[in-house]
Amino acid sequence: MYYDIQDFKNLPAKTLGQAYCDLNCFRWNKIFGDEPPKYDKMTNKEKHYDCPQHKEAFNILCHLLTEREQSMYWWTLELGRPYSAWKEWWEVHHKNEQRANIHDSSDL
Repeated sequence: MYYDIQDFKNLPAKTLGQAYCDLNCFRWNKIFGDEPPKYDKMTNKEKHYDCPQHKEAFNILCHLLTEREQSMYWWTLELGRPYSAWKEWWEVHHKNEQRANIHDSSDL
């Protein structure tokens, strides 16, 4: 184990959101300290499958941020889209998802 989740629980959500975006794009984020050795030389596939620090850091972020937060920070921080556009998309997306789930369960 490289990191203790307790060390990250009190960080601002936006800080965690930026780290989530960075690691999701295979960029290292300094909240996890220095880059692992040769990280900048690894392919994205190697970072994902062969770099335990990357995997563990990303899993911590996925545990600390809800799916809603992950999505919102992706839209606002990574894509640079306004919060209002994300909120509208989220509400429509999840409303349609709920309808699909209701329809799917009635087919059982």
